[in-house]
Amino acid sequence: MPPIFNSNLPQNSKFIGQGSSGCGFFPPIKCKTPLPSNLVSKHIMSKLMTKSKASHEKNKYSVINLSSIENWGQYFIGDPYQCEPEEGYNPETCNLHIPPTEASLLLYENGGPDLYTLLKTSPELKLLDILKRLKKIFKGVELLNSNGIYHLDIKSDNIVTGIEPPHDDFKLIDFGMAFKPSSNNSFVISTVKLTDIPP
Repeated sequence: MPPIFNSNLPQNSKFIGQGSSGCGFFPPIKCKTPLPSNLVSKHIMSKLMTKSKASHEKNKYSVINLSSIENWGQYFIGDPYQCEPEEGYNPETCNLHIPPTEASLLLYENGGPDLYTLLKTSPELKLLDILKRLKKIFKGVELLNSNGIYHLDIKSDNIVTGIEPPHDDFKLIDFGMAFKPSSNNSFVISTVKLTDIPP
């Protein structure tokens, strides 16, 4: 059973991955201030970023407003909690070299390994099993689009598969490119090269 985060206990945060703007840790790096009670009993991870990038990402979730969708937490991971890391944290495995004075944390639900990792580490999984589990992602995309939200970055890296085996709790993550049209903006779709798309 994966550890449940308890802000009153010592934490041994482990590096779990790095993106272009942040490094992930689970259990999370501790916040300088106490957490809201609704986070203490959940499986959460932290994303270490600069303050400006963390604020930008959090604001993105405020704009698209996933919580306006009924039962949104069944399909998506979003609505992060932002805080400053506790003094003395040591993110030695993060190669982004974020100065302590510029560091910020976003805390998210830990959704387990992404689909790309699951496929690499579980060759016994059958295609039909994956397709059945992806039905939840298709339903989530339908809910997004019917609420005027467009993810625009759906790929195996952005689908988490559940924190515990049999990894059948698929959810969509990373709404950094998501778009919600309004009367003040236009809908722009960027194109990519075929070589940029993972197999």
